[in-house]
Amino acid sequence: MMTVQPEWEEEWAISKVKEEMIRNTRKHYTDLTMEIFLGISTAVVLGYFLYEVFLIAGNPTLLLNVDWQTMVKSTLIAWIISVIISMAIAIPVGRRWAESVLKKTMEDYSKRALRRRLLAQRYKVERGTNIEMKGGFLYIYDLKPRMEMAGSPLSKQLADIESAAKEVIDSFSLLKYEIINLVVKVEDESQLKDAENWARKVFGKDIDVNVVVSEEKDGLISLDLIAAI
Repeated sequence: MMTVQPEWEEEWAISKVKEEMIRNTRKHYTDLTMEIFLGISTAVVLGYFLYEVFLIAGNPTLLLNVDWQTMVKSTLIAWIISVIISMAIAIPVGRRWAESVLKKTMEDYSKRALRRRLLAQRYKVERGTNIEMKGGFLYIYDLKPRMEMAGSPLSKQLADIESAAKEVIDSFSLLKYEIINLVVKVEDESQLKDAENWARKVFGKDIDVNVVVSEEKDGLISLDLIAAI
């Protein structure tokens, strides 16, 4: 009998990496649920066994007449039965738990993807910036200050780009060590040193930073960034 996959899974399980994540998530939550149920059933049976032992130990009459072999055997049988019942319950419960986690993860993923698309569209309109993801890399081209800042002092343009870059980095959950290349384009050679110092201060000293004079003379500096995600 074939099992019908949820629609959200069929849409999302295109990538082999994501398919593997789905399998691993299901296995993790199923195994975790089985461990929890096994622990509970063992604790209940063992607790009851110890309770009986303490009762017998406190009663001399019972202590003389108790059949320890039968008592231990009965406890072992009870434990085996409880484990079988627990596993029968734990497996479907664990699978449902995994499905709910995967569905929530997919919903969060879709929301993040939508926010990123809207951010890329807004930056394209407001700043002429191109933001795209290809082959596990994030490419940001021509991240510029707002158009109305053309001709503004370098410090103000750098501050505006820093704020914009932070918004993009936060949106894509980037870490500084994931940035593998950074290019800052300035208006003239007098700005090279200040722009380089700014880039290393904001993005880290270990990042490959190139500061060049832009061929465009529109009164705006710009930033190109490549990151592995």
